[in-house]
Amino acid sequence: MIEGHKIIIWDCANSPMADWSDQIVLWRSYSETGFPRAVSIPTLVEKNANVFRDRYLSLIYDLGNSRVGKTKLLDSLQLRPGFSYWWMTLIAEKCNYAKSPLINDAIRLFAFEEWVANAPKAKSIKLVSANQELCECLKNWCETRKIQFESRQLPITAEPKTKFRRVFNRLPHTIQAGASLLKYLINRWPLRGVGLKNWRETTGNITFFTYSDNLTPSALTKGKFESHYWAHLPDVLNCKGQATNWLHIYSKDSLLTSPKKASLTFNKFNEVAGRKQSHVSLDTFINLRLVFKVIVDFLRLFRTGVRVESHINSKKNPASEIWPLLRSDWHASLFGVSAISNLLFLNLFETAVKTLPIQQKGLYLQENMVWESALNHIWKEAGHGSLIGVPHSTVLFWDLRYFHDPRSYNPSSSNHLPLPNYVAINGSAALNAYLDGGYPREKLVQVEALRYIKIAEAQRPRVWTCKSSNKSIKLLVLGDYLASNTSTQLKLLEEAVHSISLLIDITFKPHPNCRIELTHYPGLTLKISMEPIEKLLAECDIAYVSASTSAAVDAYCMGVPIISLRDAEALNLSPLRGFEGVLFVDTPETLESALSYLQANPRVEYKLRQEFFNLDKKLPKWLKLFQ
Repeated sequence: MIEGHKIIIWDCANSPMADWSDQIVLWRSYSETGFPRAVSIPTLVEKNANVFRDRYLSLIYDLGNSRVGKTKLLDSLQLRPGFSYWWMTLIAEKCNYAKSPLINDAIRLFAFEEWVANAPKAKSIKLVSANQELCECLKNWCETRKIQFESRQLPITAEPKTKFRRVFNRLPHTIQAGASLLKYLINRWPLRGVGLKNWRETTGNITFFTYSDNLTPSALTKGKFESHYWAHLPDVLNCKGQATNWLHIYSKDSLLTSPKKASLTFNKFNEVAGRKQSHVSLDTFINLRLVFKVIVDFLRLFRTGVRVESHINSKKNPASEIWPLLRSDWHASLFGVSAISNLLFLNLFETAVKTLPIQQKGLYLQENMVWESALNHIWKEAGHGSLIGVPHSTVLFWDLRYFHDPRSYNPSSSNHLPLPNYVAINGSAALNAYLDGGYPREKLVQVEALRYIKIAEAQRPRVWTCKSSNKSIKLLVLGDYLASNTSTQLKLLEEAVHSISLLIDITFKPHPNCRIELTHYPGLTLKISMEPIEKLLAECDIAYVSASTSAAVDAYCMGVPIISLRDAEALNLSPLRGFEGVLFVDTPETLESALSYLQANPRVEYKLRQEFFNLDKKLPKWLKLFQ
């Protein structure tokens, strides 16, 4: 960069239109091709990923421990003795994957700041973007450093919302919160009381907290509980005479399409299992007294939020430079829809756990969602035995929910981060991810990867070669949980197939909880399949996976050649980030090149890749854990 020149930050999808004498900063593009004086911020983020991740985690820790008068912020938000609501805020959750995408811009700002610090001073900075929060951050940043700032505001290109949704979003946060509570109660009322008698009178001393989706259809038709999350572990425990309790957090999917259908299903589970299993929903415990407690908690939280607002908006806030990117999460968490949702979780878990006879062990699907911190506190307060978090899928480097500043693991106050007694790790990849993040080794225990156990049974030849003819490819497209990620993936493929000379036979397996309108992609001819993934992988030549789907690991472990989307809109959330042999693409041209390369070089040495998962169907590690 030449001193005195203008920096143009280009935060939009199309190519920059600027004077070549300007320094172009590509905010969400990996490719610098065609721009003589351009720098890619996503590329810089990846080069110093550990530094930037640690910096963000440290900043959030410092914010929670910052002083509001004579009290720490997290102590100011104490909602129960020894439990701070801070741990249920969107800011502490750090879900940059879906709920809080502006966190990604905070990480990019760190990379931009480091790049500027190592270059001659610029005359001015111009931002071309639709991101108002980013514009505010950069404006403040430039004012502090006495750099001239200007911006060109682009129109927001978000997906169109219904008229009702547009009106709802303009309402005050408190009105949105009240409407959200009413809607929730009306929607979930059919689940009230389901299985409650079984729960209170259970003889089981092991309790599982799980989601209601991902059930096995063939078992469901017989009224038997079988979940892909837990594989055959429930049957193994039943065979050993171990009664178990199951609390389901309702999640709408193609099998349980409504709370009423879920209510009938859980009752059937109890009927078929008899005394061996007790099934309830979290919403089983809804009652008018609980609703009153939620409203009282909300009013307390609202008063506290108003009291600490001046601190949050001041320069004393350790996160002041990126606060515009966090502000909406703060308001939603303290005054809005997220606040009501969190308080419902808190009070429902309190009622459920205190109603349950004393348990020897508890296990929950660990994704580090806000409700998990509440469960950890409530379980221990109720006097139950060990609580074990079970990461059921992959642990992604850039999924910030799974990581905390290492100081969080050395509690210095009564409102410290609530953690499980142990985390059940499903293989060496997850183990390394937790250890690299500073998690205490003595709190980690290895078990078999239940969701992936069928990989060990899948049949693949020792040396895998392309079964299709020299002019065609059997391509398996694996979609994402987020519709936006899947849409990006399919649009890229649609553009690529027009310019490639190969014949491509495309099979598309969408995520079961993600609806996609294929009419939006008229250039693609494909068939949809909901067959088991191991069967589809055994029949394909190449797997083309979305930017963050854990299904990429299924393909990797089975030795299938993989092309992975690298979405510059977000951080690199691929579970295969850093693994050799995976082709990452971000443009139609790179996708076309990857398809041609793999078609011409189809030989893949297959081996069961134990570096990812523990895959013994007899579950010796799980059985040891229960012993």
